[in-house]
Amino acid sequence: MDYRAKGIALYDLRSQRWTLLPLEGNLGFPNFSADSRWIFFLSDWPKPGIFRVPVQGGRTEVVVDLGDWHLTGFYNGSLSMDPADNPLVLRDTGTDDIYALTLEEK
Repeated sequence: MDYRAKGIALYDLRSQRWTLLPLEGNLGFPNFSADSRWIFFLSDWPKPGIFRVPVQGGRTEVVVDLGDWHLTGFYNGSLSMDPADNPLVLRDTGTDDIYALTLEEK
């Protein structure tokens, strides 16, 4: 198997074989759903969002469109799932406010 191919490599414990789940785009932070039927991931192509794809293969679905969001985190973003398969991301709400303090002598 060519591991340079685009997608997510999955290992089947029963068959002891690797398969490639082909996916397009820059995907990151893959997470299995609680029932292991789906893989959720972040991608910024073709548009920024959270997506999911069936483990058995199939059509990728948009879960959340993140077009106007600015994600943050150690690697410019992160994705995890709560027990109910709700996505958790770190959002940058901005640090554009500038404050000046003037010290007064007493």
